[in-house]
Amino acid sequence: GLGTSVHLLATGVVANYAAPDVRTDVLPRLISGEWLAAYSLSEPDSGSDAASLTTKAERDGDTYVLNGTKAWVTHAGLADCYVMFCRTGTHRTRGITALLVPAGIEGLEFPPTERKLGLQSSPTGQIVCRDARVPVRYRLGEEGDGFGIAMAALDSGRLGIASCAIGLS
Repeated sequence: GLGTSVHLLATGVVANYAAPDVRTDVLPRLISGEWLAAYSLSEPDSGSDAASLTTKAERDGDTYVLNGTKAWVTHAGLADCYVMFCRTGTHRTRGITALLVPAGIEGLEFPPTERKLGLQSSPTGQIVCRDARVPVRYRLGEEGDGFGIAMAALDSGRLGIASCAIGLS
């Protein structure tokens, strides 16, 4: 249930914010289950304060260059793509941009997954970005709209996680 909930959370962001050509290419794969998606907002030093994230996405021509670490990512290292939120500006909330990051790009590292007491079938881990290049066409929404996109996605995502918690109890 948790894996499905997170996959649908990320898939919803792609459905609502990806450019039409990216949506046409990626969405059928996500909906059919051919691809697994992950949602990457949290960071080791930001805790639950999403606006204090520090992973950077610097524009270089037709790509963004990503550097930083995402934490507590469900499906880390297993997903085919990651909805990732990165800092592109200095404003606390309007300086965050959402990107669809393909798993196969150079510069992504996946340290060993977290050791957990439960939910063993749902791996949780980090994504380390070291000069990972993501085409600008994979931006989700406009530059600087990422914080709003993240919060809108979590509105429905919280329902899925609450359902998982009830099921576990």
